[in-house]
Amino acid sequence: MNMFSNDEEYLQTHPSSIDDIQTPPTLAMVTDILPRFKANILTADGVEFRNVRYFGPYISENTAHGRAFGIKKNQIVLVEFIGGSFRAPIISKMYPFAALDRELNNLSGFWKKYSFIDPETDIIDFHESGYFIRQTTNKIQVFDQEQNLISEVDFSEKKISWKIDRIEIESNISIKGDLTIKGNTNQTGDIHVTGELSATDEISSDMDVKAGQISLMTHPHQYNPGPLPPAPTGPPEASL
Repeated sequence: MNMFSNDEEYLQTHPSSIDDIQTPPTLAMVTDILPRFKANILTADGVEFRNVRYFGPYISENTAHGRAFGIKKNQIVLVEFIGGSFRAPIISKMYPFAALDRELNNLSGFWKKYSFIDPETDIIDFHESGYFIRQTTNKIQVFDQEQNLISEVDFSEKKISWKIDRIEIESNISIKGDLTIKGNTNQTGDIHVTGELSATDEISSDMDVKAGQISLMTHPHQYNPGPLPPAPTGPPEASL
């Protein structure tokens, strides 16, 4: 108590207004997910707050920069209060812990399923549909719902690999370097080659093949039968 104050003893030992009460951070459960990066929450001591903001990307002129974090109903979050005022709550962190007893096994089940995760080196983005993207030492990996590795960028080997049934590209492609294809190639359209074209097996065409603008269908080879003038070759005669 301040002996030099003329205020009543109660006002000297307690806040003079409810707005002077300093509200400490607390844990809360998300009760509803709202648009515009807001949520309704219920604190551990039973206080309800509505339209509480949580973090997301920076938005300017219809564009965004940053990450929109996933948040789910019944998830535990940390609520802090700007300036210590209960009138200014904000969700500052989200935790992978269940707020309901029936979900207490979720965390242990998660670590059993994803036991390969190294919390010291891995940064992982999960989606509830099952796929996830893992950033680990010198690698970026994409896994499907069955934890099959379908794509990997290896910065040590300077290599990108895909293990997927089908890739569709709707764009012009420019490749500088050697190209190796193992398998059949179906081409619709013209092929222009600058340089030599070689084959180790038969080359066939349903129409014609030209070499130096000379048609191989209309250009017969010549042979010289002794003293007679040159004559074009023809189909082989049937043997007797």
